[in-house]
Amino acid sequence: MLFNRLPLTGAPMAEPLDQNRTGMPAADAVVEARPFTPAAGGPTYQILRTTEFDGYDTSPAAMGVAALLRDKAAPSPKALAAALAKAPPAGDNFAGTARKAAKLSIANAPVEAFTDVRALIDSLTSDDAMIAHTPRITTAATSNRVKEERRNVRITAFLYAASQESDNDFHLIVGRDPSASPEMYMTMEVSGLPPKTASAFSRL
Repeated sequence: MLFNRLPLTGAPMAEPLDQNRTGMPAADAVVEARPFTPAAGGPTYQILRTTEFDGYDTSPAAMGVAALLRDKAAPSPKALAAALAKAPPAGDNFAGTARKAAKLSIANAPVEAFTDVRALIDSLTSDDAMIAHTPRITTAATSNRVKEERRNVRITAFLYAASQESDNDFHLIVGRDPSASPEMYMTMEVSGLPPKTASAFSRL
């Protein structure tokens, strides 16, 4: 299905929004589409900005957008832009506490190379096993890597979505080549930097 106007606001699109493409967000979540050409002479991509937030996100932007979307009337592009605006971070350091020890460390292990997200996912311990892990994995700042997490991997994949979080992490949704079947995706986190005194700082 092609959209010449954003379903959320009715704003016209410079290029039609093709909802049949692999990995697309919900059409009524798209706020803006902007062109992006990463290299001179290279292809131009569309970056879609959306109203999608994690369910647990209580940031001013998430709360402001949620309030706008509760109204029956379609929000204006100007109101959405104001709600989504946020002050730039003061630096690149990790500003959270959840699993801080694990996030700001580098595993002492060789790098495993993968060329397909499916192969990487197949190599991981199951979610059920990790949820029932002994000892239990907590979100405490002192929660370090457990045995199953002491790995370093390199993956060649497609980037489908990215967002900067309030703790200075970047959340990435990476997936298989759009032509591959079945579709498979996974979340990756790029943590904010550790303090300059940390052993992992120079590499990270």
